[in-house]
Amino acid sequence: MNIDFAYIIVILALFALTLLNARDRKNNNYFFAAVVIAFVFTALRAPVVGADTYNYVRFFTGESIYYSSDRREFEPLFTAYNAILKVLLFKSGVLYMIVNSFLSLLPVYVLVKHNAYSKTLAVFWFFLTTSGMLYFVVLRQMLSLAMILGGVIYIQRDRPYKMAVFILLGVLAYFMHTSAIYVMPVYLLCYFIPMKHRWVPIVLIAVSVVSGLILKNLDIMKMLSAYEAMGFGATERLDVYLDEELVDTSEFSLLGILKKSIIGVFVYLWMPEKKLNHWFSKIFLVGTVLSNFFFEMQLIDRIVLPFDLFGIICVTWAFGPRLHKAEYKRRLVSYVVAGLMCFYMMFGYVRSNIDWDPTNEMRMHPYYFFFQDYHDHPSIKYNFD
Repeated sequence: MNIDFAYIIVILALFALTLLNARDRKNNNYFFAAVVIAFVFTALRAPVVGADTYNYVRFFTGESIYYSSDRREFEPLFTAYNAILKVLLFKSGVLYMIVNSFLSLLPVYVLVKHNAYSKTLAVFWFFLTTSGMLYFVVLRQMLSLAMILGGVIYIQRDRPYKMAVFILLGVLAYFMHTSAIYVMPVYLLCYFIPMKHRWVPIVLIAVSVVSGLILKNLDIMKMLSAYEAMGFGATERLDVYLDEELVDTSEFSLLGILKKSIIGVFVYLWMPEKKLNHWFSKIFLVGTVLSNFFFEMQLIDRIVLPFDLFGIICVTWAFGPRLHKAEYKRRLVSYVVAGLMCFYMMFGYVRSNIDWDPTNEMRMHPYYFFFQDYHDHPSIKYNFD
């Protein structure tokens, strides 16, 4: 039996820190310990851990003249970024991994530090959901998102010309990865469209679940192909997300399909009144609704990541004063539901690291640090000559 203990140890350590911090809320040492674990685990991994990572590193160090079978040039800002780092980092793949992780995770750290009710819980949730895994995989998208999140931070701090700076960073992010073309406009819409009633997100989640299950019986691929046929050049690179075959959901459990919705309803039910109209709450809602509509798409997690990411903060708001002051029975039921969902997700997380498939396209297993001998890693064996 193959067991990838590294992932299991990390999630258990973060869970323990979260519980300890819950008993001692004012002690920030737990949060900083969680941040160190998250950064070390991400930045010091071997380049073969995580799909696409080895491609990026080999391209950076000059071991390969192409990133992949896709012979198109990179987005211009990423090309410039690579050229600068080649000089500054002496083409060191290890330093490249560290710098990429630092730049992509830094805005997430800032947002969590200044917005989360329980910062340690936010770090734990980051790894328990797909967000942490995707930070192992999609480098250009993460760097692009980091730029947009920098604009979010700039707006939050109410700096001069905040909207102009945010839009400028969004435009620059597009030249790092074209996903910015849909991320920035959605963020802007969420900023300006109000959401003042608690029933609105709950109803939207319920409607999206029903609609998603209906769409399951329709030919989604025809709709996606129709969009591709329009030939919108600005999103050409994103078409790979739409070209993938749909996931076989015949063996999906109903709870597996509904878990994001259950978590979303819990969050919007218990977050403080003043947080309902918060920018982050609306962005997170977009991610939940899109996930429900297109849960059959293989790469839907990559598409909704920029929106789902804010869930790591919104989830912590649900454990704030509103829940603590609730009637005992309602509070007890809510904690039981939250505990069961956490157990369900942890069980799924642990199970995914037991008897893992060495040919899995995500290439997450086994976890190696960069200083370990990884020449026989399945990522190389099954994807490189």
